[in-house]
Amino acid sequence: MIDMAETDILLTGNTHTPLHKIIIKEENGKTIYRHCINPGSVGKPKDGDWRPCYAIVTIDTTKKLHTDEDAVKVDFYRVKYDLEKAVKAIKNNGLPVYYGGCLITG
Repeated sequence: MIDMAETDILLTGNTHTPLHKIIIKEENGKTIYRHCINPGSVGKPKDGDWRPCYAIVTIDTTKKLHTDEDAVKVDFYRVKYDLEKAVKAIKNNGLPVYYGGCLITG
């Protein structure tokens, strides 16, 4: 996908797993760095941590995006919330209990 998009940074979603993968390629004798980033998930976590996750992406504009490996920094953050209250609200509002379980286990 990153090749098709012809970009140095690709932000993805829907995998419910926080990820920052640096893809290294050789082009014309130079090492090229590209970044695939998934900020995580608010519900249905796939990494074993039930807390919502988001990412802040920082680009160091003093560096060359595709030739400096550390030009892109990704910090992941978790948010605490009352999980038990959210699961009860799902149940009390007539939604399938399955949805509450997904908040806990993915």
